[in-house]
Amino acid sequence: MPDLNYENPAVLEEMKRVARFWLDSMHVDGFRLDAVRHLVEVGNEVSNTPGTHQVLRDFGQYVRSIAPQSYTIGEVWDNADVILTYYPDQLDAYFAFPISEALIEAVRTGKAGGLLPTVEQFERAEPAWRWAPFQRNHDQTRTMTALGNDTVGAKLAATILLTLPGVPFVYYGEEIGMTGDKPDERLRTPMQWTASSRGFTSGKPWEVLQADTLTANVAAEERRPNSMLKLYRWLMRLRGNDAALRDGRLEPVETGNEALLAYMRKDSTGQVLVVANLGTTTATLTLPGRFSYRNLLTPGRTRASLPTLQPRTAYIYEITKRP
Repeated sequence: MPDLNYENPAVLEEMKRVARFWLDSMHVDGFRLDAVRHLVEVGNEVSNTPGTHQVLRDFGQYVRSIAPQSYTIGEVWDNADVILTYYPDQLDAYFAFPISEALIEAVRTGKAGGLLPTVEQFERAEPAWRWAPFQRNHDQTRTMTALGNDTVGAKLAATILLTLPGVPFVYYGEEIGMTGDKPDERLRTPMQWTASSRGFTSGKPWEVLQADTLTANVAAEERRPNSMLKLYRWLMRLRGNDAALRDGRLEPVETGNEALLAYMRKDSTGQVLVVANLGTTTATLTLPGRFSYRNLLTPGRTRASLPTLQPRTAYIYEITKRP
């Protein structure tokens, strides 16, 4: 695709004018900026140039000056050290690609690996509202396909994503387990509302529907007990209503087992424990101290200890100290 020449001041001024139109006249809340590390290229240097940083700095400051409550987020598909060079005064936030990669790898391999250290790197560097964990985006093989059509694994990934700090983003269709692989057009097929829907059109869709549209669609999953869609809705409500889970800091919990991923989310209102047994065998975990455990994922009685952790299962508990 042809590039805009952002080294020409008139181009940047025109993009500011376009942004102002959408903010003032269309009342949008913000912008997602794609592939921003490539905005200004210098010779063979095609990414992360000083010119790119200056354009984003200028654009971000302009948007904030006319719409202080707006939110800008950029796609810098790179490692954490590079992504962090785009702070503190450019766009408001950036997608945390290393968290995406570590999350899918943890679920795929059954090993916690570097997921929590990667999250901690972002958490140490910037406030949680300034970085966005996610599973997959419009350029990546969808979660369900990447995990080999493993519904249990996809539910594990969703539970982890929606209990991490940051601003979680969900690519459309992930919440019903849509499949899709390269080329890019097959990652962007119509949303599967019903078994026969064609996205948002009653005409000819821009792409043929995925083969799983008969079973992986909103209408079917609204009727199906324990569906992917119902899990997403539950987790989103839970996150929205629980201050510790939404805003609390993350503290890793040592498990002594590479298949066990465990962390606390804590704030002044309380603490929530998240445990995911990524492995294929049962496991146990005991926290030092005496606690009461109230199940937030599948509400039931309050426990005095954690249960045996079943394979490939996630648990979310509100915990309180006992005398």
